[in-house]
Amino acid sequence: MSSLCLSKVNIDVSIVTFNSSKWLENFFKSLSQQNFPLNNIRILIRDNSSSDDTIQWLENYSNNNKKFFFRFYY
Repeated sequence: MSSLCLSKVNIDVSIVTFNSSKWLENFFKSLSQQNFPLNNIRILIRDNSSSDDTIQWLENYSNNNKKFFFRFYY
């Protein structure tokens, strides 16, 4: 697919988390390495009452990383 064509496509990535902080860094690293315009990826996150630092990690990442659009559902 051409770059022009890809720039018009949006992707939603839905993530359901529960005590997932130990996997998040590798997940976002892998996602960032995809051959797709990152600003066309919307991350939808639903947390299921994590008791670890999952929510804090995600909020910190989203505040410091503007590659993606984030939407949180707690």
